[in-house]
Amino acid sequence: MAQYLDNDGNNEVDNPAVVQAMIDNGSVLIMSATSKGIEDVFEKFEQADLMNEIDGYTLQDCYGSEKKTSDAADANVPFDVSLEEVLHLITHSGYATAFPDDFAEGQGSGSMLSTLMEAAVGDCGFAHDGTATYPSCAGKYH
Repeated sequence: MAQYLDNDGNNEVDNPAVVQAMIDNGSVLIMSATSKGIEDVFEKFEQADLMNEIDGYTLQDCYGSEKKTSDAADANVPFDVSLEEVLHLITHSGYATAFPDDFAEGQGSGSMLSTLMEAAVGDCGFAHDGTATYPSCAGKYH
């Protein structure tokens, strides 16, 4: 997370508004070995009637099975997906909240990012049919 928030490495947050938004949103990365572990945690919260304890927090899940390690077994794993999950938390809870005109998420949100993405995708949709071709698509990048 450090390089995402302090890209120039000077030990100061590059954009304090993003970090403040993450704090205000109660941003939390939850990590377990597998998705089943996360499900078990939430089930225990429900059983103990504690779901209201996590209201007001922005949660992002991440699994140990997604984390690339230095183990030989991971030698062929091309990417550490946990980096993507951390980025999801920062963009969703930080940038999208601190700068909604530019980074608000979701189709039709009207943010600059969403508008440009919708123009790039055009009428191609978000599905992939396995052929990587969209013959009737008017999007610029499909």
